[in-house]
Amino acid sequence: EVEKEIWFTKMNGNEFVDLRTDSEYSGRVEYSCHYKNCTLRITDLRESDSAEYKFRFITNLSTGKYTGSPGVTLSVTVSPSGEIVEGSSVNLTCSSDANPTSSYTWYKENGNPDLQPLSKEPQLVFRSIQSSDSGEYYCTAENKLGKKTSNYISINVKYGPKPPSVSVSPSGEIVEGSSVNLTCSSDANPAANYTWYKKNQTLFQGTEGIHHFTSISSEDRGIYHCKSENQYGQIMSSPLSVDVQCKCNTRSNLLSWWPSSKGHMSCSNSVPGSHLNVLCTELLTISKQVIRLSDQQQSVQISSVVWKSVCTL
Repeated sequence: EVEKEIWFTKMNGNEFVDLRTDSEYSGRVEYSCHYKNCTLRITDLRESDSAEYKFRFITNLSTGKYTGSPGVTLSVTVSPSGEIVEGSSVNLTCSSDANPTSSYTWYKENGNPDLQPLSKEPQLVFRSIQSSDSGEYYCTAENKLGKKTSNYISINVKYGPKPPSVSVSPSGEIVEGSSVNLTCSSDANPAANYTWYKKNQTLFQGTEGIHHFTSISSEDRGIYHCKSENQYGQIMSSPLSVDVQCKCNTRSNLLSWWPSSKGHMSCSNSVPGSHLNVLCTELLTISKQVIRLSDQQQSVQISSVVWKSVCTL
């Protein structure tokens, strides 16, 4: 009966150092042993993990101590090393020392227990790697004597910003004096920085992509653009049109008025500091009136009035 199973790469005197107790592998190794098979999995792979791995098991017999020899050398390399940029060519290579020669299968981890193989070659080739290829990969090496699984290797594809999405909130009509946000967002790795422009004027730069108007004015109406950029590229958004509805006070800026039928008065009005002309209709309720008519003059004397302004540009 088997009492103990270990994987090891080194000895301490006459003792075999179980990887589960080796400080260099602390929290990174996992055994999966069933009947005649015992699989070793190493996570968070490091260059220092390169070694020949051997398996040893101990039975309840005094002489029942066995070590597999030669061990298994399994290495996974990424080419090119360092940062992987979208569009570049990348090879993942799986190799194992075995006799007879191993066959290889590559997989991408996605949480699905029924993974489909990506390749049954020693090399997994990306001729033009894409952002969607980011993730964790592993390979298996197998011959008629057994099967071993590599540790995971993480692929993090760097890429420039995708076309930005721009929006204004609140949606709908924007009234002068209200609080307004312009928001710009873009998928990028690493995260993008954002710049807001009105015409050629820079309004805002930052990582959040939000330009805030505490109290928007009629002068803020116009066309806005957002630029998204990181070290791998930059891209400009489509134009965002912002229309600001003005507030008009016809009683304080009345230029001319004349009475019309049915208790309405019409007036023309302009907004100071702008080129906008506003036509307003004053809807009023008259509690008492005296009307005097002549050929040259028409007058209305009002003792109580309720005003309601309806303005159109």
